[in-house]
Formats: sequence, structure tokens, C-alpha cells
Amino acid sequence: MRIAKFAVASLTIAGVAVQPSLCVGQAPPAPWPAEQLQAAIAGCRAAIIDQVTRDYLSRAHLTADQLPPDFSKLFERPEIAPILRVCDCSFGILSKEIPFDKFQPGSPQVGQRLKDLASPGGACAPGTGT
Repeated sequence: MRIAKFAVASLTIAGVAVQPSLCVGQAPPAPWPAEQLQAAIAGCRAAIIDQVTRDYLSRAHLTADQLPPDFSKLFERPEIAPILRVCDCSFGILSKEIPFDKFQPGSPQVGQRLKDLASPGGACAPGTGT
């Protein structure tokens, strides 16, 4: 299924990755507040779902009000879970690499870092046990 590719694209679009901020000898950052980490994961998942939905609408030449009534059930299918878990994995790593107060969503480094994590061979690629 092409949804795995959308996960990488959506994570990049969401702009939720960061360039690691640790240098040799530098202490790891303080943990992100739990509610901020959960909000970041939820936003990441929403971006994936939004991207998949927009792609479907574009391919089918439909508008949002023409979506099939059961379209949202697609995201409940077991094979979709690994795609959405990319967000949990990615933010789990990112939250250990950069302090929350230094997090810069939308930066080029953000997009590249998430792309690296979610791409085939990356630590959070779908199917890697994320």
C-alpha cells in the first residue's frame, strides 16, 4: 500500500523533525512535558491522515463532501497502525535530542530529520518494529 510513502511525506509536510542538538560532552535535554509530547504525536498522526485523505480526493477527483461515508474506517485497519506509529517513534527520539523550548517546527532541519527517521532504513520506518 502506498500509505507508507504518505507517512514520510506527511511527516515532512508536518515539519516535525529537528536537527539533533547534542554535542560531544553536552548533557541530554530535559524530557518534554508529557502533554506536549502527546500533542506532537497527535498532530503528526493528523497530518498523515490529512495527506492520505487529500491524495485520495485528488486521485478520485472528489471534494471533501463526496468522501465515502466509511472512508475514516480505513485508518482503523491493522495495516495502518505501523504507519501511524511512525509518529510515536519519531517524537520519542526527537524529544530526547532537542529540548522542547528549542524545538523549531517548520525548519529545514526538522523536515530532514523526520524524513531520515521515517524513510526505509530509518529507525522509525514502518515495519521496523516501531
